[in-house]
Amino acid sequence: NYWEKINRQSENEFALDEKIRSNAMEVWQEALSINNYRCIGSFRFLYPRITSHPLYKEITRELTGKKILDVGCHMGTDLRQLIVDGAEPDKLIGNDLTKRYWELGRHLFDDAEENNIKFIPGDFMSVEILDVENKSGILAPDMGNFDIIHSGSLLHLLFKEDSTAV
Repeated sequence: NYWEKINRQSENEFALDEKIRSNAMEVWQEALSINNYRCIGSFRFLYPRITSHPLYKEITRELTGKKILDVGCHMGTDLRQLIVDGAEPDKLIGNDLTKRYWELGRHLFDDAEENNIKFIPGDFMSVEILDVENKSGILAPDMGNFDIIHSGSLLHLLFKEDSTAV
């Protein structure tokens, strides 16, 4: 009967909502134990920041084939939004100082199996990640090949000298 089907669907949606809510709380608690950033405390990690960028609509008109780097990607929320809007996962690279945040993002979004985003843990300013002067480091082969470099969750955490260098 139609009404039974609707009630079953509502129950399933409620169960899914509860699972998502529970998962988000679990991730929130662990993320806060790593660092008490305000963006974690306020659950900001659940929402993509990149969509509020004034050029976002223009940037996402054609994402096919675009190579994108997100420095300070945290849990990868913005990278996942780019995929929703047409970016190719194998063209995305995320970098964050804390690898555990990336792992928490995989748990939060339940996409560890199908997630082809390349993640590079470590300090973006270190020579191991990118030494511009010597053209070495993990990102050296990609130098000059990024169409977009995003750092929506990074600059507010740096000292003035470091943010200028980035």
